[in-house]
Amino acid sequence: MTRRVLLVPLVLGVIMSVAGCKGDSKASNYGHIRFEIEPMVQARADNEVDFSSYKTFTVWRNPQSPDPILEKQMLFLARNMLEALGYSFTEDAAGADLLLALSLANEYHATQVPPSTVALPKYMPPQTHYGTGTWSGNVGGSYTWGSTSGTVTTPGYWTTQSFTRPGYTTGAFYPAVNMLLADPRRYRADIPQDMLVWTGIAVGTSKVSDVRMTGQMLMMRLLKDFPRSSSAAHSPGWIGAAITILTPDGNTLWPTVLDVAKGSPADKAGLRMWDIIWAVDDRSTANLPLSQFLELLGDSPGDAKKLTITRLKETSDIEVSLSAYGQPAR
Repeated sequence: MTRRVLLVPLVLGVIMSVAGCKGDSKASNYGHIRFEIEPMVQARADNEVDFSSYKTFTVWRNPQSPDPILEKQMLFLARNMLEALGYSFTEDAAGADLLLALSLANEYHATQVPPSTVALPKYMPPQTHYGTGTWSGNVGGSYTWGSTSGTVTTPGYWTTQSFTRPGYTTGAFYPAVNMLLADPRRYRADIPQDMLVWTGIAVGTSKVSDVRMTGQMLMMRLLKDFPRSSSAAHSPGWIGAAITILTPDGNTLWPTVLDVAKGSPADKAGLRMWDIIWAVDDRSTANLPLSQFLELLGDSPGDAKKLTITRLKETSDIEVSLSAYGQPAR
């Protein structure tokens, strides 16, 4: 089967801002998945390995995983990201060139902030006081009486005023993803770690509790500079959009637009970054791997496809006509 991509190269680096640290992802389907600071990302590749020899991969599920369902979902997300880089997924573990494994963590740390008292300057403005009174008495042998009035002005002055801020508890989740890629052909019983050809770890800080949502963003950062498959080939037709599979809620996964080539059919049709493609010609794309989504999209120049997309909770249909690969929309 020919490996097809929609935009070469598929720039996973475009989505470095997807979590909201930078860019305009606030107003998008994924704007709620944000990191407090830019995550820490480390990736290492074996310099002696020729990645151009790798074409296929499979995933390894840890039989001792504390949460096998979560592991399965995250491996599916990672699978689609590798497919977007041109590698072909296979169920044949014995024949796969690469073996993908990962582990996850998502600890929550809370901090108690005690009450604090601060002294703030306060200006007391001038005040004018008005007073009245009466008097009476014997003056020169005659009894007399009367009234009097007057004003007294107190000048303004500076003083201090104390203000106490109440204590509170704050905290954050610390999602972490550790990804491993191994070459089974390099396995040695005495040195099993020699199988490893690439390792990556990413750690973030977020208010989002679901590690499926934050973890996918960490994985994309990890794979930003991962080598593309040298066997990746483009299809005869294209729409001119970089697409991968993401989840905005941690449950359902959808084809999501990461970038749109200027002047392409996707650009002409109005497809935008972070749009979610719900259906192709009324066929749902929910939870499809990227390879099956591409089959729905087709690859014949001139074909017209109806895409049902959602953007900021608004759903609409757009029509995209595939053009010859690399050619602008007609």
